[in-house]
Amino acid sequence: MKYILLLIFIFFHPIFSEKVNPRTVTVLQEGNDEYPLGLALEIERDTISKSFEEIKSSTRFQESKQGIPNFGFTKDIFWIRFTLENQTRIKDWYLYLSYPLLDNIEFYEKNAVTGKWNIHRVGDMYPFESREFNDKSFVFPLSLEKNQKQVYYFRIQSEGTMQFPLTLYSPKKFLLHREKEEFAFGIYYGILLVLVIYN
Repeated sequence: MKYILLLIFIFFHPIFSEKVNPRTVTVLQEGNDEYPLGLALEIERDTISKSFEEIKSSTRFQESKQGIPNFGFTKDIFWIRFTLENQTRIKDWYLYLSYPLLDNIEFYEKNAVTGKWNIHRVGDMYPFESREFNDKSFVFPLSLEKNQKQVYYFRIQSEGTMQFPLTLYSPKKFLLHREKEEFAFGIYYGILLVLVIYN
């Protein structure tokens, strides 16, 4: 009887019965230079403009069900959380948000030394010259030591379509990706120019 009561207590007590949504951790491994993060994201739709302090302790994050999360036209704020664990010798990585039509993006990265959160602000509402990389989309350089695990946050708000295709690249893969993109755009604009001249 005592064991039955103990089992009932464990099952129904809030400490034990509370469902915790575990964070999806993307483990960076040797030999892999590219990580699409869509399904590794946790997302919270914010209609009351929460502060970052409130978001850090929020229990309303939901795991992404899409490779490229897309919420259509909305003025709501979206918070994104994801976790990286680096098991490689590569320290520097590039986080690429390949949708250039977002108005206001805040990227929160914790300083490993001071413990303070650094905020990087980009988007259509900011001057293009303020971007660290001269790219039509948004690039965020990350520094992650071997065996280090880090949580990152985005706050995104926009007047247009809300979507966030996020990919993490090693430096070598990122350079190759940019070269391919520039080559593709060169061909596209070259075809347009030939059509204009022909007509």
